[in-house]
Amino acid sequence: MKILYIGILFLFFSCNVSNNKKEITNLINEWNEKEIIFPTNYIDFISSNKELSVDSSLSNYKILIYIDSIGCSSCKLQLNEWKIFMKQVDSLTNNHVKFLFILHPKEIREIKVQAKINKFNYPLYFDKNDELNKLNKFPSDIAFHTFLLDRENKVILLGNPVSNPKIKELYINKILNKGNIQIDKTEIEVDNLNIDFGKFNWNKPQERTIHIKNTGKNNLTILDIASSCGCTVPEYDLKTVPSGEIINLKITFTAERPEYFERNVIIHCNTKESPIEIKLKGNAI
Repeated sequence: MKILYIGILFLFFSCNVSNNKKEITNLINEWNEKEIIFPTNYIDFISSNKELSVDSSLSNYKILIYIDSIGCSSCKLQLNEWKIFMKQVDSLTNNHVKFLFILHPKEIREIKVQAKINKFNYPLYFDKNDELNKLNKFPSDIAFHTFLLDRENKVILLGNPVSNPKIKELYINKILNKGNIQIDKTEIEVDNLNIDFGKFNWNKPQERTIHIKNTGKNNLTILDIASSCGCTVPEYDLKTVPSGEIINLKITFTAERPEYFERNVIIHCNTKESPIEIKLKGNAI
């Protein structure tokens, strides 16, 4: 447990978090193995028919996501990003991890709209009186409002895995019951690390597909693929890639204006070289 928390400390110190080093250290030490206390009367406020269950016999791990009423609740919730992460975790664990979304938003309607837009069908629990926060006294910094819990609802890790690929790696590693903070490494071959779109009409989106082959002995797990801007969209299958097999990564670039551009796509995966950068360039005319 101590090794995992040292890893978490390093990640937060390297990120832009509002707390200073001493405050973060004290905070993580405070929450290490702390039991989360849950109220008992939550109902999924979208379907209104799913009661909250935190029965420790139902799953080895739970991920608790708490959203407070400060600022834009739907922005902080990141429903689409959670859908992607949940699909990945489900595929790796055969649906053995429970996700608990507990919200204390200003406007329920705003959350309902976002859930509909993102086709998010997982239960969202409305905490009208903010009882969960009152019982547990969560930190004020939203970076510490997501928790990986064990069977007894004790905190194993804290931090948001959909906002930080390295924290995502820690979550997945722990869920898969590894003994250290790294997933077993493998090796890959990427057939094109430098994509040149050349000259093209800026009104026409450009697509390229690259192939990533797992050349190592262990399974390849894609933890995250991020782009440097919204105009560059990577698409790939959320799956584990066995040794010798290939995964396709489609990259679509949509120019916002006529210009020469340089962008990049960053692949976070279980290789020694991770993260891996794919460079893009072109001249939209």
